[in-house]
Amino acid sequence: MSIHDTNERPVQRQKQGQTLAEFALTLPLLLLLLFGIIEFGRIFQAWVTLQNSARAAARYTSTGQWDSVQYPLNLNFDDTIGWPGDLNSVVPCEANDYIPPFDRQAELDQRGTNATIYPNTAPSNMAFDAVEVFQGGTESIYATWYGGDDCDPANPDDQERRKDMVRILSIYDEARIGAAGLGLGDAILQTPPAIGPTYIGANVDPNYPDPTTVPWYQIWYRPVPGDDNAILEASDFISPTGSDQPGWFDVMVCSSSRVLLDTNNVSGNAAGSRFSSFPPQAGDARSPVCVLEEEPTSVGLGAAPNNWTENAGVPWLDPGGPGDTVHIVVTFNHPLVTPLGLASYLQLQARRTVINETFRSPRALDLTGNLPSPGGSIVGTPTDTPGGATNTPTETYTPVPPSPTNTPTETLTPSPTPTFTATPVFTCGTQSLGNVTITANTVSIEVVNSYTQAVNLNQAALVWPTGLNPLAVTRVRLNSLPIWSGNDANPATTVGFGGADGPFSALPQNLQLPANSASQVTFEFFNNTQPLNTLFGAHDFNTSTIQVELGGTLCPLTLNNPTPTPTNTPNVGTATNTFTPTPDCVPGLIGLSPVSYEPAGVVRITITNFRNVPAILNAVNIFWQDPNNSGVRLREIFGGGTQLGNSQPIWNSGSPAQDANPPTNSTTEGTWTNNLVIPPFGGTANLFLVFGGAGGQSLDVVAGIQPWHWNGSQFGFALPDCPGLTGTLVGGPGNETIPLPIINTPTPTLTLTPSNTFTPSNTPTITPTPSNTFTPSVTPTPSNTPTPSNTPTPSNTPTPTHTFTPSNTPAVTPTNTIQAGFVD
Repeated sequence: MSIHDTNERPVQRQKQGQTLAEFALTLPLLLLLLFGIIEFGRIFQAWVTLQNSARAAARYTSTGQWDSVQYPLNLNFDDTIGWPGDLNSVVPCEANDYIPPFDRQAELDQRGTNATIYPNTAPSNMAFDAVEVFQGGTESIYATWYGGDDCDPANPDDQERRKDMVRILSIYDEARIGAAGLGLGDAILQTPPAIGPTYIGANVDPNYPDPTTVPWYQIWYRPVPGDDNAILEASDFISPTGSDQPGWFDVMVCSSSRVLLDTNNVSGNAAGSRFSSFPPQAGDARSPVCVLEEEPTSVGLGAAPNNWTENAGVPWLDPGGPGDTVHIVVTFNHPLVTPLGLASYLQLQARRTVINETFRSPRALDLTGNLPSPGGSIVGTPTDTPGGATNTPTETYTPVPPSPTNTPTETLTPSPTPTFTATPVFTCGTQSLGNVTITANTVSIEVVNSYTQAVNLNQAALVWPTGLNPLAVTRVRLNSLPIWSGNDANPATTVGFGGADGPFSALPQNLQLPANSASQVTFEFFNNTQPLNTLFGAHDFNTSTIQVELGGTLCPLTLNNPTPTPTNTPNVGTATNTFTPTPDCVPGLIGLSPVSYEPAGVVRITITNFRNVPAILNAVNIFWQDPNNSGVRLREIFGGGTQLGNSQPIWNSGSPAQDANPPTNSTTEGTWTNNLVIPPFGGTANLFLVFGGAGGQSLDVVAGIQPWHWNGSQFGFALPDCPGLTGTLVGGPGNETIPLPIINTPTPTLTLTPSNTFTPSNTPTITPTPSNTFTPSVTPTPSNTPTPSNTPTPSNTPTPTHTFTPSNTPAVTPTNTIQAGFVD
């Protein structure tokens, strides 16, 4: 027994040693397989999550949404005097000068000054690393991102561009939300820095904004891969900051948006797109990257120094507008946690391409032409019925027991069919140019559209005399909307489609001239040392053209005003008799029209001077009311033009709060800036009262102000040639006060409401019968039944004198008889 035990022990020890050796050999393979399964599962989960992130970002991009809570913007324009604009927001936009004469240079100064930064090579400042930016202005961020453009809160295009900037940040956030569950690092695109409490003009920090804190600028910082040698070259700066660390998360957003100016060059593509998108491994070592391709030329905004930044080839971001194609690439450095020693992370990417929806609100357009009546082209009318004219019956329910009765339906009698009138064919003969109005710093050309549809402004070219440097055209407006900005000191100034000085900046729907109306194309000048109306006459702008378009038909309209004929100057020393009319100094020879309401809180009053000497408006006392308590207030007064846009300022309240407490007396409130001269012999001048707080509506709509609410208003006129007249608004000789015509307040009219009005819907209608006939109480009303040939006469019931044969269209008989079997 002992011998057997002795022989077994070595064998058991040998088996145990063999098992341990085999386990030691297979354990690394088992661990490798186990860790591989774990890591593969994590990678697959990260890849699926990243696909979801890209899909969520693409869907969010296509809708045009943005996070208005995280990145607030005030996109509403406030016409209150003194309103600074939307300054303390993520993309500040300062209000421009909206009171003539417009200070274009002050608007450009809001951008700050042009500077060059070197995100990766400072202080060595290598040329391949240069980026032009604006600093020291309230609008520096906006101006940098859009090539030097000045942000105007009243311009809807500028407001849409501000929205696009915060859309970039919102898309990045949406992608991070879609990637929930991954080990994401810190966000690269942080909330933009606030401009601070003192943010107007010279109070702005000259170094604002710090480029390292602006989220949109972070794509310029690319220190990876770098090297250890002292030679700085472009290959050292390929990937963004943090792209070599686990958990790094990045979103590339690039669109097919067209260039901001058609006259600008596109360096990297031939499609006219502002950007080129390079997906991974697609021709650019920095890919995935969106590259800015637009660069200025010698015309348009690029003509003036600092008016356009030259950043072609620099990485950029853009979410695109409606209908644009957008490429999105989401990149994530997935951390590897198992001790396989392969790498600290694995870079994963997900890509999506999407076409943006038409998410921007369309502008309302007027419908023209003959439209059908609301009820259609077939209208029920009275018809002649045998036995006398009767009305077409309405739907009647007969509640007489014992059996149900079919109710006749309403029969519509067709009215005469209207004759089809074809829409007139559009011809250039329906378009013409009207008056030329010249003020101190503007030239306005009236464009008359006599066609039944709106036409499109295609191009505007102003020819003006040369040799008046530094005179320059800096802005063009269609009515009151800015449609071009620049600095052109070389006539002619040609803007619009194919214009040598750049395209229109407004959206196409804002370039329409309404049907059967007159519009004003206004050119604003800058640096004029003398008022334009003292230098030029309308004939000085001859050969200027306004080109309109409809359905592909172009109509160039050329200005051709008669040149004044010079008069012979008599020889010096020869006495001539000059006719001087005797001034009409009879009181009351100045007429005032009743008020008329225009959009955006504008009220027009026309002044007519029936004297043979000029009259000068020098004071007003405006009585007005606000029945709806809407909070409107009188902001300023303009005059002299055919429209508000080409009129000169007369008076302003001088207070951001404006005048909200009527009456408004210019002799004691606000500032009177210019007198308004009304020509003699029936000459007229328009006066425009501009109210704040009305938005885009007229005062009668938003405030309920009616013509009689202006009763008591007075207007003061200076009449130097009539010293015998004395005014009450402005005292002293040579003055006259004219009241606004009194409009009687309408007396409310008592409207009697019928006491017993029955609605024909599901309501029994009393069916009248002949006055000398009683209907049997238990007799069903016949429906579509021919007259019986032998109808017994009910007992004790007189036989009707007249018997009517029922027809498919029963007629309503005379009234004042109660139907048997129904009690009201």
